Amino acid sequence: MEETIDLKNIIRILYKGLKWLVICTLLGVLIMFVISQFVMTPKYKSDVSLYVTNTDSSNNLNVNDINASQKLIETYIVILEQDEVMAQVANEVALTMPCTYNQVANAIQMTAASDTWVLKVEAETDDPELSAAICNAVAKVAPQVLTEVVGAGTAKAIGTAHVPTAPSSPNVLMNSAVGGVVGLVIAVIIVLLRSLLDNTVKSEEELKDRFDVPVLGEIPDFYESKKKGARARG
Repeated sequence: MEETIDLKNIIRILYKGLKWLVICTLLGVLIMFVISQFVMTPKYKSDVSLYVTNTDSSNNLNVNDINASQKLIETYIVILEQDEVMAQVANEVALTMPCTYNQVANAIQMTAASDTWVLKVEAETDDPELSAAICNAVAKVAPQVLTEVVGAGTAKAIGTAHVPTAPSSPNVLMNSAVGGVVGLVIAVIIVLLRSLLDNTVKSEEELKDRFDVPVLGEIPDFYESKKKGARARG
């Protein structure tokens, strides 16, 4: 019974503070929308894929070649993430547009497509043309580097990276929704804390509920009565 009463009280408290819940929720949405739309720097992502095989020719492939190619991708990723390779990629990009080593190293992410011979290279920067240029530079540098280091297998680019037309981040809609949820949670906490820390009794019913005793009488508020009387005479 106590849990039911407590739950009812919580619902009553939140209902009384409904105005603040709505205000804080809308405020959270607005703040995150403004930050995402006008403050955060848009990022643009481009990608290119490399086809990896364990032999110099695609003819007469067997199961061992397939398994070896899939495992070889993980080795390729480790090799291509080395500082020397990143520097070569940065130099390749710098031939056509301004680029630094740090921009390349921080932008590139490589993953192996599950159960395939494909190595996917992604680059995300605040410049869409730079993102595409980095991916294409990796596709150009990677085959030669991998052949020299590994000495076996091949890596061929599948097409070229395209310049993205829309930002990949920030996600304005998602960020705004998160802001609304955070604002609502903060408002709920504040409303509940204000009620829990408020020890005043505001009505006869509340006094009965809190102490479970009958009310024998009430002391009128003479100051409030005088104010009403003054307004009536005026």
